[in-house]
Amino acid sequence: RTLLGHFRHEIGHYYWDRLIRDDAEWLDRFRAMFGDETADYGQALQNHYANPPAPGWEQNHITAYAASHPWEDWAET
Repeated sequence: RTLLGHFRHEIGHYYWDRLIRDDAEWLDRFRAMFGDETADYGQALQNHYANPPAPGWEQNHITAYAASHPWEDWAET
């Protein structure tokens, strides 16, 4: 990953907080596209680093890391 790629990813998290988190309509749209972000984030990351991604992750995610949790899917996308 490049420094620019890392910044892009982190800016994705920032925009989630600014544009989606507190807007019920956009939150519903987010969940329809990326999944339920209320899933335990810490557990999702532990699982990601302890296990290989689920088979076929490439069909629905841009990176294996994006498959770890909806927030990461948003930020990677």
